[in-house]
Amino acid sequence: MLEQVSLVALSIPPLSIVDDAVEPVVGDALARFPHTRGLLAAVSASRDENHPVVKSNTWDLVYVICASGFADDIMAVARKAGAGGGTILGGRGTATPDDVAFFSASLVPEKEMLLILLPYTYRDAVLNAISKFSFLQEEGNGIAFSVPVQKVATLK
Repeated sequence: MLEQVSLVALSIPPLSIVDDAVEPVVGDALARFPHTRGLLAAVSASRDENHPVVKSNTWDLVYVICASGFADDIMAVARKAGAGGGTILGGRGTATPDDVAFFSASLVPEKEMLLILLPYTYRDAVLNAISKFSFLQEEGNGIAFSVPVQKVATLK
């Protein structure tokens, strides 16, 4: 079975999963696309803790999913902890039976996803700072996690 990696483009369609064997071709194609700007990061889709990427990565990708309107404030806290910058993507949560009904329609809160690519040495400080953000102290208001990055390329 081929190893899979997830290509995370921080300025274009945000996530694609490809086999390890075709990752260089896909990455090269994205880098050559004339309208592409930003960063491209390849992260391992493997859960194997002995995977070489997990042991030797120098970059991490921190994901923060929060209610709409808070990503800029969270990014400011992350910057104080050593992060350089991030990318905010809009989204929406999914409805559950507990959602509040309004005129027979479920209200689904708008979400933002903040992606922060940073050297792994800053990961713990950034995650600790984010976790202390007052809004995120309330249950269900957000989540932050990180994944090791296999490769990083600048898209010009």
